Amino acid sequence: ESTVEQVRASGIPSVFTYSRHKNIDYIDTDPELGLYLAVSHLIENGHRDIAFINGPSLSQTTELKLQGFCRALEEAGIPYRPDWVRSADFIGRSAYCAMQSLWEHGVRPTAVVASCDNSALGVYRFLYEKGLFCPRDISIVGFESSMLSMLCVPPMTSVYVSKREIGEEAARV
Repeated sequence: ESTVEQVRASGIPSVFTYSRHKNIDYIDTDPELGLYLAVSHLIENGHRDIAFINGPSLSQTTELKLQGFCRALEEAGIPYRPDWVRSADFIGRSAYCAMQSLWEHGVRPTAVVASCDNSALGVYRFLYEKGLFCPRDISIVGFESSMLSMLCVPPMTSVYVSKREIGEEAARV
């Protein structure tokens, strides 16, 4: 029996956060819109060569984020290049390896969008080791506006997610 079914069977009023299930209330971000806005921002600032470090295939948000990425490119008339996209777990080391894979395949973006701030940190580290700095040499955008994004030097641009509001709404529901 799955965890979701156990929660439902318990009879305890429940709401999930950041996890979508058709039979249980949930509060979540709009990952498709968030990635669309991030990529649109980069395009508005002149970027056309944008790589994407997406999340793992098992994540509920991975396909939605890819849709947002593709929609922003399409609306700007920029062709989607699947070889400029990699998947990574939501940890820095995995994203570091994903960025390394892009680099080894000759991908030289002017900007990178990462599916979460932890992944963006892995990209920061890889580029730092290559002697490249953000934003002077390459732009990086994360997702979730974590505490880590504010501790980067310089602070990381990140899609804002109000965890407080999500928690308050979950409590209200």
